[in-house]
Amino acid sequence: CAAAREGMVADLPRRRAGRDPVDVRLEILVVARAGELLLRRRSDDGRMASMWELPTRELPAGDRTHLFPRVLPISGVGGTPRDTLGHIRHGITHHRIRATVLSGELGGPLEDPAGCTWCGVVEAGGLALTGMTKKVLRLPDVRAHVEESRAGVSRA
Repeated sequence: CAAAREGMVADLPRRRAGRDPVDVRLEILVVARAGELLLRRRSDDGRMASMWELPTRELPAGDRTHLFPRVLPISGVGGTPRDTLGHIRHGITHHRIRATVLSGELGGPLEDPAGCTWCGVVEAGGLALTGMTKKVLRLPDVRAHVEESRAGVSRA
């Protein structure tokens, strides 16, 4: 082989320069009622098209507050945060994602907001969920929060 003749075997194949990692901070709102979660369907185009996720918002770069305002439209859903249920880390290509998971309740009537559905944790497993949503649903405090909503118990 030409690489062996040239003494370059250890140098091949040449690796492409990788992209610099992008740090992303998110807040994820877990809204539960009667043992069901509010899930939002992503748009039909772009990343993770048509997949289901929990209402999520990206924090502006450099924002260190990490707490929702009193009422925040998040992915088209008005929600009020309550307690922190956990933190997750997730990676997609060169994005390093850190998310704070918060319990919450809807700011308006308990109807299906546009593009959203109510679903039990077990039933959600049959939907096309984003990987990050799957991680959130494995958090013990998230599962406890959903169960408490079934019994009508509130942490607030």
